[in-house]
Amino acid sequence: MWLVELAPVTDPAEVPSAVLAALGLREQALMYARGPLGTVIDDNDALSRLLAALAGRRALLVLDNCEHLVAAAARLAGQVLAACPQVRILATSREPLAITGEALWTVGPLALPPDPAVTYQPDQAERGVVPAPAIRDYASVALITQRARAVLPGFDVTPANAPAVARICRALDGMPLAIELAAARLRTMSPDQVAARLDDRFGLLTGGSRIALPRHQTLRAVVDWSWDLLDEAERTVWRRFAVFAGGASLEAAEQVCAGDGIAASKVLDLLTALADKSLLVVRHGPDGPRYRMLEIIKAYGQERLDQAGEREQVREAHARYFTQLAEEGQQYLLGGQQLEWLRRLADDQDNMHAAIRTAIAAGDARTAVRLAAALGWYWSLRGLKVEGAELIAAAIGVPGAADAVEPEHLAVAYAMGGMLAADTPLHPAAVEWMNHAAALAPRVPDPVNPIMPLVGPLSLLYGGADLALGPAYPEVFDDAVSGPHPWVGAIARILRAHTALNVGRRPAEAEADFQAAADILAGLGERWGQAVAVGGLAQLASKRGDPTAAIRHYQRARELAAVFGNSEDEVHFRLFMVRERWLLGEREKAWAELGAAQSDVERIGLPELTAFAAYTKGDLARLDSQPGVAREAFLQAFDLIRPMGMTQQLGAVAATGLGYLAAAEGDLEAARDWHAQAYEHARASADAPVIAEALGGLADLALRQGDPERAAELLGAAVAIRGTPDRSIVDEKRVADQARSVLGPAGYGAAYQSGQRVTLDTLAALVAPGVTPGAGTPAPRAERTPP
Repeated sequence: MWLVELAPVTDPAEVPSAVLAALGLREQALMYARGPLGTVIDDNDALSRLLAALAGRRALLVLDNCEHLVAAAARLAGQVLAACPQVRILATSREPLAITGEALWTVGPLALPPDPAVTYQPDQAERGVVPAPAIRDYASVALITQRARAVLPGFDVTPANAPAVARICRALDGMPLAIELAAARLRTMSPDQVAARLDDRFGLLTGGSRIALPRHQTLRAVVDWSWDLLDEAERTVWRRFAVFAGGASLEAAEQVCAGDGIAASKVLDLLTALADKSLLVVRHGPDGPRYRMLEIIKAYGQERLDQAGEREQVREAHARYFTQLAEEGQQYLLGGQQLEWLRRLADDQDNMHAAIRTAIAAGDARTAVRLAAALGWYWSLRGLKVEGAELIAAAIGVPGAADAVEPEHLAVAYAMGGMLAADTPLHPAAVEWMNHAAALAPRVPDPVNPIMPLVGPLSLLYGGADLALGPAYPEVFDDAVSGPHPWVGAIARILRAHTALNVGRRPAEAEADFQAAADILAGLGERWGQAVAVGGLAQLASKRGDPTAAIRHYQRARELAAVFGNSEDEVHFRLFMVRERWLLGEREKAWAELGAAQSDVERIGLPELTAFAAYTKGDLARLDSQPGVAREAFLQAFDLIRPMGMTQQLGAVAATGLGYLAAAEGDLEAARDWHAQAYEHARASADAPVIAEALGGLADLALRQGDPERAAELLGAAVAIRGTPDRSIVDEKRVADQARSVLGPAGYGAAYQSGQRVTLDTLAALVAPGVTPGAGTPAPRAERTPP
């Protein structure tokens, strides 16, 4: 085997001589060599002398670093292989030699550790739980460790520095030379300091070996070398392609990279040329090839884009293409192609988010809001609530947005922002945004976006409408239900059904709405809405006391939601199933269901979901006679909710659970305090079932205080407010049975009927004795003491 170093060679004509030198053959030794059939070899022809030297030999010739001499190297390789059949050639190059018989083997970057921003929680390094030994197994980490030890003996990857080491390797794309340059910096800088400065990677990574080739001494020189080997058209596509985040399809590249001398029809050939030169990575998928640049190559291209004065022109072309793509996808997200378009949009999520952010930075409110509005439903389906709400907040916050953006785009952005923000730390803005959307709606006489017919009713829903409106309130969705768009009508039915249940009215009509919506959406092929509708059917089955049917519906809802990959809806359905399994007598399955859900909850990390999982654990533990576990879980849920000011409903039911626990232990003062908090949260939520559950807790307290008559009244009021009995709440049945045993059927019935006449307006008088200190203990009556 002979290794031929071509890196120092600059003249293509000198390639044969370089190979001769590597073989150690002097010109004189070949003067009398004879070729095939005894012909004399011209000693002035280096290639002929080389062929003569290799004739009849069995050998491996390694041509290293061919990219700057690729044509000459290809000619030599072709002639050697033709004349010397026992010779094999291994060529290293940034592009293929493109000769007959060539077999390509792509040498990719070194294996990268996981993204620490995704894999690690912020405080893990401080707690010493970052899995440092695990990331040492990645080739890129092994290389930086080895090279760092050469300049800093004793260097190691530790739990404290593992995230920074991972960031360095990922930012440098696993490129060995770049990693070696970064490792050299670790002699005087910590991994965190190096990682923090990699935005200026070309200025930072300059400390290469003095004996290395000049182009290997700095990162910029490495990439300059590749740039200098290109023609002008290839350079133009490189710098323009650098605007893409996360790669691009051929169609996107043609739209964004063409223009000013580059025809769209030529972009494919230029992309192929850049891929052949290892400047683009090609991945083949269901929608055709996708092209991607390594971060180092992209950063260099962006510098060249600025130098060419094309930054704004290319940004606009990039934003224009992805706005069109997002708007096209909106209609398909509502039907049978929902999953396909979710995948397509997910492939370009980084591009679309980058387009919004760069538009915001450029003060381009029209583009930022229009694209954010188009992505709202995609964010909702993917569970990207926080990121989506933040991007909408930034887009509508661009100065002049109110005047520059078309009213419909602005209204949709506000409405989708409100829906996304409701379950995030941005929730205080949700009501304001929904109100803005409703105010803009009359300025859009012929709306195109299907969310527009729902904007007005949703603004009332998010505004916390007064429950005293009673049966009329669900009717705000009637116009949308009867509208021409089937998806809008189905979603409006779901919203109308939930609203009816929330105000304690018309459970039978709600069930009919859920079923009709599920049928319509099944016909459309839309899965998310089906999942929500079937989940509504499960809730009603649970209230009827049919846990078997409830589990069946929840399982179907989970199956429908699972395909979206965001897990949040699926986890909610799983958590709802926990109580149903316990009610069915499947104790072990209930705990197993909870455990499976909790692992997903930890991965997703949404505060409200974490709080709901904690509440579910507390509820199960209380039902399962584990008061210590229950109290800890309820307190965790309550503490998670309280600082964020979120989810009055969850605060109410957690406080009710704590009230039940305190009362069962005989601490009636603590029970009263918890039930008072529960009632306060419940009234603030304007949610009838939650208010009813708080009343059930107060009924338990009244019974333990020796007042079964008021307990019966409170139970009657709970059913009146809820609009239907809820047989899944076993505590209410227990309290009812005990109160009836003391009062007798007639006495219980009379008190219960009295409670049934209570309304939200008159409820305070009934509740006051249970939530006012010292007011809840009746005159002693032995016959009212619960057994």
